[in-house]
Amino acid sequence: MKLNRVVEIAAVISLAASASRSFAQWSEPVNVSRLTSGVVAWYPSLAIDSFGTLHASWSHRMSNDADWIEYSCKPAGVDTWTLPVRVSRDSFPYRVSAVAVGAGHKPHVVWQSDVQAGHLYIAHKDGDTWTIPKRLEAWNGNGTWLRAEADRFGRIHVVWNSVDNNHIWYACYQDTSWVVLDSIVNDTNPYALGGPDVVAGRDGFPRVVYRWTRYQPNARYYVTYVRQTQAGWTPPETLPKAFWDGDPRGARIALDTADQPQVVWSEVRWPNTWAIHLGWTSDSWNRPFRLDTTKGYAPALCVDPRNQTHVVFADDFSFFERVREPDGWGPFWLIDTMSGQGEVVADSQRVHLLWRMATPGGPDVYYSSRRWATGIQECDAGQMKDLTAISGPNPVDSRTTIVYELRQAELVRIDILDSVGRLLATPVLAEMPAGRYLFRPYQHLPGRGVYFCRITYGGSEKAVKLIKTK
Repeated sequence: MKLNRVVEIAAVISLAASASRSFAQWSEPVNVSRLTSGVVAWYPSLAIDSFGTLHASWSHRMSNDADWIEYSCKPAGVDTWTLPVRVSRDSFPYRVSAVAVGAGHKPHVVWQSDVQAGHLYIAHKDGDTWTIPKRLEAWNGNGTWLRAEADRFGRIHVVWNSVDNNHIWYACYQDTSWVVLDSIVNDTNPYALGGPDVVAGRDGFPRVVYRWTRYQPNARYYVTYVRQTQAGWTPPETLPKAFWDGDPRGARIALDTADQPQVVWSEVRWPNTWAIHLGWTSDSWNRPFRLDTTKGYAPALCVDPRNQTHVVFADDFSFFERVREPDGWGPFWLIDTMSGQGEVVADSQRVHLLWRMATPGGPDVYYSSRRWATGIQECDAGQMKDLTAISGPNPVDSRTTIVYELRQAELVRIDILDSVGRLLATPVLAEMPAGRYLFRPYQHLPGRGVYFCRITYGGSEKAVKLIKTK
């Protein structure tokens, strides 16, 4: 059979762990930390600058519990990460770091020197070297659980909680100096506050979420939200609960394209833990939405330029993504068959993930990404590698045929998507024996327009653009 037009359809995927899990286009994980045996990486942090360069930091723990902070970057248009460099100039246990891109597009790394002294430091990259760490002299307490975010003016906003968990603290770094130190909220009860996260709005003011425990009359746990204004910090606002007796942990916050907050957390309701999303629409919070039907740990999120919310989370055995599109939540995408904890950011083309994966011999920090723009990857005819092809006219008619060959029995899924990657139909979802198959997409396209036909089988996902004019 002669193929008039040949378009390969290609992207690397991971197979779903069950029928309820769908396929994704995540790239093969790359080891960023490059650790040796007996060394562990903790608390990965990820940021992206306006040029598309990715910046990563993490805590590098030796076998004697002495930690230092390391940094690596992936320049825009380059496929590899730089060799890790040591940013901190001392070593203490129990460090947490965060990376943010400040003024002059310079990456800054913030960390706590050690949990007992609680000293807060910041350093930035200056050419090929890192500056001497600068301490926040006004802070002498015991701190932990640090997060940082840069605003569009280059200021870096940092939040953390005290070790006794009765204060949430905030500091701002501008140019080369710490300019603000503030207690956002305090509680007379020890261990009442913890786990803060911060994001900066277009106005330059930070928004913060954290966990609050109300002890009287009975212990209840809440995710709480505050924001900074010209007049100071707003009164704390407890967010709607997913379960009246649930215990929310590890809340994370991002802003959508309208500068409205999106929040995720893990909800512990013994013996289960679920990943929960809560968004703001118009003038109120939505009802909490449970992202997984089984378990969901350590969620993180970002919002891409098309206003799609990407949430990554883990269960006991695997690592997943789920995307909130304009018409609702999409399916589960399997990132890897090993559980992890990560940070996620998006640019105009791709969503990027930095995560701590529990590998045999010690956790490392890994990087993976996928194209988000349409949820698929389209390739040129010259990249043809197998017999999967399109035959016949395109713009399509009833003669247009997609040909694919299975070298062994495979689960085959064929999806029809619209021009922005929304799922319209799944005309084929079946286990098929080895052989050559034909699929005619014309009857499955609802009207005139641009569509994608996505075929998933044999450990890869492939897609082709289709045009229907009548």
